[in-house]
Amino acid sequence: MKTKFAWVKSASTKAAAGKALAMLTAALFVSSSVELLAVSPAGPTPASVALGKRLFEQRWVSQNPRLGSDGLGPLFNSDSCLGCHNQGGVGGGGEAKFNAKTVGIEKLQIVGGDVSPDILAAMVKSLHPGFEIAGGTLINTCAISHFGGSNLYDAGRSKLLSTLPAEFADEGGSANASEVRRANAFPITYQTKSGDYTLTVQARLFQRNTTALYGAGLLDQVPDLAIKQQANAQKKHPEISGRPSTLRDGRFGKFGWRGNLASLIDFTDQACANEVGLRTNRRPQPSDPTNPSYRNPAVDISTDQVRAMRDFLAALPAPSRRVPAEPEDQLQVRQGEQLFASVGCAVCHVPNLGPATGAYTDLLLHEMGAVSMDLNHAEPYVRDVSLERVPRLLSSRQLTGDATGTETVMGAYYGPSTEIQVTTDQFDSPQAFSRDLPVQRETTSGYRPNRRALAAQRLFRRSPGFEFVAPQYPSETILVTPKSTEKILDASKSTKVDKIVVDSSINREEFTRSTTSLVGDFHDTTDQTLMMDTYLRVRFEPTKFNEEWRTPPLWGVADSAPYMHDGRAETLLEAITMHDGEAAGTRDRFLTLPKSGRDAVLAFLETMVAPVAQPLTSVATR
Repeated sequence: MKTKFAWVKSASTKAAAGKALAMLTAALFVSSSVELLAVSPAGPTPASVALGKRLFEQRWVSQNPRLGSDGLGPLFNSDSCLGCHNQGGVGGGGEAKFNAKTVGIEKLQIVGGDVSPDILAAMVKSLHPGFEIAGGTLINTCAISHFGGSNLYDAGRSKLLSTLPAEFADEGGSANASEVRRANAFPITYQTKSGDYTLTVQARLFQRNTTALYGAGLLDQVPDLAIKQQANAQKKHPEISGRPSTLRDGRFGKFGWRGNLASLIDFTDQACANEVGLRTNRRPQPSDPTNPSYRNPAVDISTDQVRAMRDFLAALPAPSRRVPAEPEDQLQVRQGEQLFASVGCAVCHVPNLGPATGAYTDLLLHEMGAVSMDLNHAEPYVRDVSLERVPRLLSSRQLTGDATGTETVMGAYYGPSTEIQVTTDQFDSPQAFSRDLPVQRETTSGYRPNRRALAAQRLFRRSPGFEFVAPQYPSETILVTPKSTEKILDASKSTKVDKIVVDSSINREEFTRSTTSLVGDFHDTTDQTLMMDTYLRVRFEPTKFNEEWRTPPLWGVADSAPYMHDGRAETLLEAITMHDGEAAGTRDRFLTLPKSGRDAVLAFLETMVAPVAQPLTSVATR
């Protein structure tokens, strides 16, 4: 919905701009639940690294009598971190069978009458109750945990997956890369009736492949300045235009397929909660939407334990190159490295980034084409913010917005969702509107039909119902409004401002408006009060945030198949051919190389191997 506003005054001073940015952090991003975990003053110690390794390999169980908590679950993807991160040793990546899953609603339509928020919620939850989160907010993505939950939750999980002609492994993810592609290719269609209403939904299954964590400590040390320099360098490139993943607290994201986590401690903290179902001091565990009354009595893993796991991950060795011994093979690898740069791969897969030498990443987000779309979108990029004074309009009940989407307990690991809401355009019926615009209006020559009200009523009769389509871009601009319950007055007519009263305690200006009407031979003048609030207007870059992905580091890539964010590519060659969007030109230049050139590039990539596997420690189940 777009609304035009009058009497808008933009903040123009540096002080106001600074205040606007402060308000952006305090008011708009207050929902962020990540509290930074301070590094221990003494830094990582051998003891903390050893403890972290044991915890990483720990197989957790439900109910923990020692901590008085519920331990594993109730929803989880594996009973240990090692359960998914085991490729090539402790801390490696995972096969497609370990993929995390979400279901995202692309289109939703309800027909049969005027749709209220309660009707909308009841019908959407019939698809899966996880589409509603705390406070009654509806979102368009829902994580489907592999294990745990009530019998009702398990039935809903099975119902969704049974609609897809794809094979899923016992571990919870697609059986292999081919089955990932098969699951991606088929939409989930759902239709149900409730009274006079019919709901039709088109949804899709989205998956995330387990990333290798080797060298994570070096990536954690990459300064924001180095990431920003890469983004600036790409501004002049004719094809590539990466951007930093700017998080709610202003930091740059480095971890996760969307770059939605800024530090290794944030990654560790969130993975404990979302993947293993371990409540931390900052992250709640995924909740079972079919059992909303359940509460975890205590945290499942302490802050010191989370720090120890971070210390272990930071201590994992970085991958290295394994150069072949034969001179002929060495020559092929050198030619492949040169071709890798000449066709454009090294623009995004930068060999060195700060202390991450040999990582081959810029840690920026890039649009990778529609085939890579995932509705758990990337954080939108805030272009600028300003303070503005805006009248509060009678016809605009929905002035609030969320810059980054709704972060959910069940889906926080995968990125923000889009809120499904009944707005003024979708819910306010012309019957309600016509109470402010009578069907007949009084004039100096008597009563005449009010054409605007009658047209609104005809429109309502033609198109009752509700429709939602997942956005491809973030809102170009939104307003963040102050909380207020005062009466909203119609400000759509011409207004003469007689006086201004400023109440600094609530940051609101009160205008007195004089209106004059002709009644018989007399001019009747009345005063009305118009409330002017201070708003924060946030403007975003119109990036395709459903198609943006962080450039994955290539170190260790030879030992981390399958590839792409959802593991749909079984080989490196397949992964290259699946590049699109910004990378389409680079992909095409690679494909037009002679076979010897393509083989040389692949030979170069195959020298990037995982570090020597670390032996597993023996850990007792707690």
